[in-house]
Amino acid sequence: LEAVTTRLGERGIPLFSNQIQYSLLYPFANANGLKAKCDELGVKVLAYSPIGLGLLSGKYSRDKLPEGPRAELAKAFFGEQP
Repeated sequence: LEAVTTRLGERGIPLFSNQIQYSLLYPFANANGLKAKCDELGVKVLAYSPIGLGLLSGKYSRDKLPEGPRAELAKAFFGEQP
């Protein structure tokens, strides 16, 4: 991120934002330092999937799982059914 910011800055183009997957389910940008680096450089974070691929929306439950690849994530999030 720092290298991109520098390269763009050399051309007079400020890096304004960075879109990352970021939510209560995916807070990894905090752990790996990406969010802190964005803050340090003045780059705004645009949260991709802020409601955790719909899992935090209330739309899904243990009895009503989403279809496709999100189904496996939902099983892990809601826990396996007894």
